[in-house]
Amino acid sequence: MSQKSPSILWHQLMGTLYSELLTRFGITVQTDVSLMNKPPQGDLLLIRREGKRWTETQRSLLPDGIR
Repeated sequence: MSQKSPSILWHQLMGTLYSELLTRFGITVQTDVSLMNKPPQGDLLLIRREGKRWTETQRSLLPDGIR
């Protein structure tokens, strides 16, 4: 009998890490975002800046693919 290993919610792990790193620079990180009023939901990592424009400091903290 084989046991199925539990899923790892990578987006929540990454979201927690990015939240710890980016919050003090005015960047909000959300990991569980409703895409519609009712399910389905998707695994999504949402990174938003606070304020009207990204600062150079904020941009320098983002990974290349997100900048």
